[in-house]
Amino acid sequence: MFIKYVTILFTLVIISTSTGNGQKLKLAETYANNINIEDLKKHIDVLTHDSLGGRGLGSEGLKKANFYIGQSFKELLIKSFLPHSYNQEFKIIQESQGETYLKFNNKKYYNYDQFVYLGSAEVSEEEESSLIYSSKLHQYKDSSLANTSVAAFPSKRVYSDFRTNNWPEAFLLISIGGESGNSIAFSTLKESRERNYYFPGKIKVAKQEQISFLAKPSLAANALGIPQSKLMKWKNNEPGKSQLSKMKPTKIIFKAALKYDTLTVANVLGYIEGEEKKDELIIISGHYDHLGKNDSTYFPGADDNASGISALLEIAEAFKIAKNEGNGPARSILFIAFTGEEKGLFGSRYYTNNPIFPLQNTVANLNIDMIGRVDNFHSGEEPYIYLIGADKISKELHDLSESVNKKTLQLQLDYKYNAEDDPNQFYYRSDHYNFAKNKIPVIFYFNGTHADYHKVTDTANKIEFDLLQKRAQLIFYTAWELANRENRLKIDN
Repeated sequence: MFIKYVTILFTLVIISTSTGNGQKLKLAETYANNINIEDLKKHIDVLTHDSLGGRGLGSEGLKKANFYIGQSFKELLIKSFLPHSYNQEFKIIQESQGETYLKFNNKKYYNYDQFVYLGSAEVSEEEESSLIYSSKLHQYKDSSLANTSVAAFPSKRVYSDFRTNNWPEAFLLISIGGESGNSIAFSTLKESRERNYYFPGKIKVAKQEQISFLAKPSLAANALGIPQSKLMKWKNNEPGKSQLSKMKPTKIIFKAALKYDTLTVANVLGYIEGEEKKDELIIISGHYDHLGKNDSTYFPGADDNASGISALLEIAEAFKIAKNEGNGPARSILFIAFTGEEKGLFGSRYYTNNPIFPLQNTVANLNIDMIGRVDNFHSGEEPYIYLIGADKISKELHDLSESVNKKTLQLQLDYKYNAEDDPNQFYYRSDHYNFAKNKIPVIFYFNGTHADYHKVTDTANKIEFDLLQKRAQLIFYTAWELANRENRLKIDN
């Protein structure tokens, strides 16, 4: 008799639990349907507009993007957790090349015109050097030439070789391309000369300091006091010491100053307070900065990461509608649009060092960075998404994520980039990592790279909006489960 009652009771519990989960899922589906293609497209069109100029760090375009995200939160009546502002402001030091020139024969030549400064040393005051010619690096090391800078002409070297730091003895490298080749090389070098960024007061990382310039042949010939035709003949026929002894070393004055600017930037935060466990927090994030401009061309960053911000805003709206209808999340949710990701995860670094909520109250971070496109590995296949990091801190988060997907959209969950030995190391390259460092479970949602990654061709017309919608809805379902489950995630030892 006892066994019979236990069996009946057990059956009723299963039916009740199943019915409860089914009702919760049906409720989640109702709100997930508010994530629609029309709104996703609207957000991306705004963020990729040419008036925002690629949302470069510290730019006016980034400020416009910041304002748009804050206004979107405000229009949704999502709370600002900070007094009178959605912005968590902070400062970054931007180190860039300042006044840099070569001077000889009473004429001054400036950086990116006739030469490009390749060195890393800061030369804030004018210095003087003697200049001679050699076609091989490091050749002249005898005592008579010990204090003489070398004009190196590596005839068979290319730009990629220069970047291996194999010229510490060289003062002047001479480009041997034609005018068109030089223009392309100089433009490429200008683009690749990354500015350095760091927080105020942070000690700069020590680096091997070099003083080296890549010059056009015309400038190098003038500096050496010889005809350009003679210099070009030497490229395949190294001058002997007897020839060098006939050359009078050229006195050259140079300066390579650095410039330091203080940028005020901000993360944008929107907050929905939980109904039952409001002190516990789910953070949904994505970065809104991108690469900015290159002269008159700008980098739209539609996939990277206007796609992620559009999803974040739509997920926020879905949760807000649920709350307005009396179905708000049990746990609180903080939506963060981070800045400075492209230059070193600055926004998430700042937040985790200066959290609005104690980090120990943060249950999980769901980070969205590039979810609007398809990579070469999945072209023509069923809808997919890469998941990175879900099992690294809490196996329970991985299991929850898998279960939610199976019950809802059944996307192909690809863990290719989650492997420890993945050469791309994407786990360390987006904002979720600063939460992971603090033992907070994370999932990084990612569509993989493509031919337009970090190119001016990453445009809104290439976004696959039906796929973007599905991915955003999956993230919503996962956040819904995290926010409403009875127990917070277990952290693995």
